[in-house]
Amino acid sequence: MKENFVKNIKKAYISPFAIFINALTLLFSAIIILDNHLLNKLPIYICVFYILWIIINIIYLIQEKNKKYKMSKLSVVRYLIINILCGYSVSMAFASVYVFGALSQGYLVFDYWLLVIGAIFLSWLGLHIFAISEFDIANRMSGSMFNLLGIILKLISFALLIYLSVVVPEVEDVANFIWGSIIIIICSDLLIGRSYFNYAFYLSSIEDKN
Repeated sequence: MKENFVKNIKKAYISPFAIFINALTLLFSAIIILDNHLLNKLPIYICVFYILWIIINIIYLIQEKNKKYKMSKLSVVRYLIINILCGYSVSMAFASVYVFGALSQGYLVFDYWLLVIGAIFLSWLGLHIFAISEFDIANRMSGSMFNLLGIILKLISFALLIYLSVVVPEVEDVANFIWGSIIIIICSDLLIGRSYFNYAFYLSSIEDKN
């Protein structure tokens, strides 16, 4: 049984969803960049982020396609972390398409972009706290209080993303990429939540064996 839990964590089936959303992200980004001749005007922060985004997704694909798996707790935690990074990098990249639209009109939106990334991080934190509590992964963080805290953080992050999509400098409809990332986060949460669920059973199987 423990092997099945590890396999489910290692192969979280994020790739079909990630490939589809990443393809849309690259398509919209390319259209805006090429139409507005932004290739030589891209800020360093967005270039660094996109490089990291690509690397993370490649690492996840390698993890998912590799049939070999390790049973150690350190390896399983690594699988889980890669799942989280991949799932949430997809929503971050999608929301970041707004940056290209803003640059096309001369807006410098680094501060807004940081807030968007912060809101998405807060969304993961809410999921993390809720999953740890709900699936009894850590005894110190279990109970309805932590469940509620996780839900509140998740709702705050969504509210912040919606707010940012309204207050950022308006450039046609590209601000829609910010609130649109909420839909992607929800889809990612379902897949990543499955990894947390299996991780809880993995820990339980280790305790039973001991």
